[in-house]
Amino acid sequence: MAPNPITATHRVIFRYTVDGFQHKLQKYAEAIPSADPTGYDLIGQNGLGTVGFSNVADAIATVLAPFYNAAETTFNACELWVRSGTQFFFVVSTIPTVVPTALVAQVKGYQYAINGKNSAGQNLNTFLYETPLVVPTKVSSFAALPAADKALVDFFYNPGGTAAADSAWNWSQARDIWKVDRWLSVVIDTNEFLRRKRGIK
Repeated sequence: MAPNPITATHRVIFRYTVDGFQHKLQKYAEAIPSADPTGYDLIGQNGLGTVGFSNVADAIATVLAPFYNAAETTFNACELWVRSGTQFFFVVSTIPTVVPTALVAQVKGYQYAINGKNSAGQNLNTFLYETPLVVPTKVSSFAALPAADKALVDFFYNPGGTAAADSAWNWSQARDIWKVDRWLSVVIDTNEFLRRKRGIK
């Protein structure tokens, strides 16, 4: 079955580079002109109000920082894009001031998947690539997650109830504008595409 058509008006792309490979964390959103230094606010979808786009880069970088080390990883930029028809066009970008803080090496060719649902009951997942975590794992208990993982999951899905206005749980949405609804699990496993690109297999 084909994916739902994209009806969200904007997308947010956070770019980061691990040992020469640039990855992106992408979310859909709705933006409006504002007095923010970037000229835009993201509209809150879950009752916490709007957030200036200038705050989003560091908000994302803060929850990603414990999963990356500064020797191998750089946080590059956070970009806002606007949709026109079936295409997206670049609007503005900001540079994170928060840097990676992990003290262990990145593991190439792996992914960290945060699995959830939107308010229509459809899959709405978030992926990080090449974190230091390597043991294939599935965790569906929020209480069982380490502190850094809890902060990360809460930022995107709010199962712990600590999400703020600049959390993706508040401003992000599905590609067809359904809201973020609930978290299901964290799954750590190999990413075969990355393994092939890295020459690991």
